[in-house]
Amino acid sequence: MKRITFLIVFCFLGIAIIKAQENQLQIIAGLKLNNIYKPPSEGNRFLMGYSIGLSYNKYLNKQMFLSSGLFLDEKGSGTEIDIYTETMDFKVRLFYLDLPIKYNYLITIGNQKLLIGLGPYIGCGLWGKISTEFMGQIDTYNIKWGNNGGDYDGTPNYKRLDFGFAGSVSYQVKRISLGLNYQIGVVDMVPEGLGGGERNNTFGFCLGYLILE
Repeated sequence: MKRITFLIVFCFLGIAIIKAQENQLQIIAGLKLNNIYKPPSEGNRFLMGYSIGLSYNKYLNKQMFLSSGLFLDEKGSGTEIDIYTETMDFKVRLFYLDLPIKYNYLITIGNQKLLIGLGPYIGCGLWGKISTEFMGQIDTYNIKWGNNGGDYDGTPNYKRLDFGFAGSVSYQVKRISLGLNYQIGVVDMVPEGLGGGERNNTFGFCLGYLILE
């Protein structure tokens, strides 16, 4: 409960900082390849997801700026498990409200810009589903958010609070930008029970548009 309260305060603080500044407001949407970082990762595979949100950029000087915002991010992973001669397809789809805070470096060439960003993010799990397909039968379960993980009915709890680091490289011409981004979590999402060592790991392509500058 304390972590959720901290997350809410952190989000409102981020929004207050955004409102206090006047610089650039950008809408960003993209597609992501989602997986988990879990050694060993045999059988894991990427799942396609999406991301959409608003980012506010506050320039510190001509080459450095801070960016923050709120994003609806889909994360998760897929796993194929061999059971005798059959294969079970196991998918986890998690939806988070993410608040990134990045330091960005700007390289300008004429009217074109190259932007490189790096910084932490904090996320709050909103909802999610686990689906299994085995021998033609598909079963779906809602995610049980918790702090410990470890239900033994096939639907382990996932920690609601996520934290990690994000990096991005984007190319901007006038108001439009194209970019690549990477996000790695440091929180063990399922520390007990069926899981252990599972951290969010995403790589994505994004399209941005400046709606205010």
